[in-house]
Amino acid sequence: MANEPEVTAEVAVGSHIEKDYRCTRCGHVMKIKTNHYKGCWSFGHVNCCPQCPPWAKYPEHGGQTVWECLERPPGEQKKCSHCSFFEKEDRPHETFVFLWGALVWDIDKAKEIVAGREPQQDDIAKVSEVVDYPVFRDADGKEKWRIDRIHVLEEHLDHVDPNEPIIIGWMPSWGESKGAIVLDGHHRIARNIRDKTGRIFIHVLSQEESDSICTDNRPRPRTKRKSDAGRRKSAKRN
Repeated sequence: MANEPEVTAEVAVGSHIEKDYRCTRCGHVMKIKTNHYKGCWSFGHVNCCPQCPPWAKYPEHGGQTVWECLERPPGEQKKCSHCSFFEKEDRPHETFVFLWGALVWDIDKAKEIVAGREPQQDDIAKVSEVVDYPVFRDADGKEKWRIDRIHVLEEHLDHVDPNEPIIIGWMPSWGESKGAIVLDGHHRIARNIRDKTGRIFIHVLSQEESDSICTDNRPRPRTKRKSDAGRRKSAKRN
């Protein structure tokens, strides 16, 4: 109609729609409904990062989640959410967060450790179960996350070098090793699965190297204490 107002980007900016936001602390990406394309933050326990530890996001511990918007207003070119994170000059350290923030590895430090080392080549089948690729979908074709695997963004697969080595570390322990874990390179694994290369290049950290870049927020095992009755009996005997 001749008298109908033209729909502009300003209309979309004023609308409450879901957008991709990245936690500036750990890099976790999730959908948040806002009426702008700027950064935002958590309020109380609302819109807190699900992967950061409690002390880093809840106000009673002095924490708060700060979110960075990964999308652009209509008319501007949308960037891959992973690529936009690495383009920032003042970006925080890249990390791998496991068990909802209980374990956090510093990937930038891991890359410094393996710099100059000769990578190993191995069969892609040995690490293929780590990532959720091909992406799992329900009967209606809707994408579903699997909690036992790392979710990958298909839009980012063409942006990674499949020949760049991945980094494997070890679960931190109190005295003995508890198993290997892929710290960096989940999209490279998915890319090699998609392209059917059959191989992957890897760097493997030692247990000591892996522990040195890991922040362990797990509660320490409790030591057994004597009961009050037991302590009283010991005091009487003495």
